[in-house]
This record gives sequence, structure tokens and C-alpha cells, in this order.
Amino acid sequence: MKYFCALLCSCLLVFCGCGTTEPNSTTGTPVQDSSLVLNQVYSFYATTDKAYCSADSIIPSDCAGGQIMFTPKGNVLMIYYCLGNDSDMYTIGTYKADTGKITCTFNRSYTFPLDCYDCEGVEDKEPADPNKGVLKNIPVMELTFSKLACPNYDYHFSYAADSEIYILEKSNTLGTKEFKNAIASMQKLSGL
Repeated sequence: MKYFCALLCSCLLVFCGCGTTEPNSTTGTPVQDSSLVLNQVYSFYATTDKAYCSADSIIPSDCAGGQIMFTPKGNVLMIYYCLGNDSDMYTIGTYKADTGKITCTFNRSYTFPLDCYDCEGVEDKEPADPNKGVLKNIPVMELTFSKLACPNYDYHFSYAADSEIYILEKSNTLGTKEFKNAIASMQKLSGL
């Protein structure tokens, strides 16, 4: 069941991406600003707030968020976290920053199994090795991140297929360090 949930979440990222801009409240209207911070890790969360600015509207869930990083080389790496996954999958692509938005084209994924020390009936108790992952081409998915005029959130995006709205904020120092260290430890991703 855990594998099915992880696969479903990953498929939503791969097959259902469709960016929109939804101007709503005066504080959450997408603005014309391309202040993208390169090499900054952003955390994203599902929200019910169509104005995109209320922290109280973040949906509490084990499978409604992740992290994304835009590299100086024009690449973008995105991971969707889901508690209980038996693998991690990074979705990889390129981006173009334009006035008030970032358009990403994802076309590859990198997946590796996680360790399972606590799993009953699992004979292989080896620690996870992120370098034993598989890099493969995936169907092209385009996703648009629109800049916000919010004090706490930088961008938003949504999926047309599931009507979820996501907001992005700069990850804290620890989150940024952990994400960058994870990428640096993976030979197939470290040069992106």
C-alpha cells in the first residue's frame, strides 16, 4: 500500500502537471517579478487558500509536499515526499525564468530504494545507497510557478487534474543543507 501511495504521488507529478495563475486576493495576486534565487531550496505544501498566503490553510498530510531547487546551470530538481515510501524519486528537468513566473519542463526521473531496517519480513537490511538509483526518461511534464506578493511564500503552482494548490517558500537552513547534501551524494545528479 505504501508503494502504491508513493507511485500515485509520483504519477501526479509526472502526468498531471499544469501550471495556472489564479489572481485572487490583493495579497496573493501573482506579481511581475523574476526574483528567483538560484541554488536555493524551496519547500512546497498543498493549501486550500486560493489567495496563497495563509499558513493556516496548509493541508496537514504525510503526502502533500516536497522540495525543489533551481540550479545555476538551468536545471530543476523536485522531490515529492510521502511518509512510508519505499523509494525516493527526484523529478528532473530544465526551467526558464520569465517575468513573474518560472516554467519548468520535466523529462527525467531518478529513483532509488530506501532502507528498510524496521520492515518485517525483509531480508535485505542493507542501508540505502542513493547511487544505486535508476535515471530514466519520463513523459514530458510542464509546470509553471507564478510569483506571489506574500510575506511568507514566494511562488504557487497547481495541478489541473487534482485541483490541488501548492505554495513555495524558501527552505530553512537545515532543510536546504540536507537537500543539497543528498543531491551532492548522488553521482548522477551532483553535476546538475
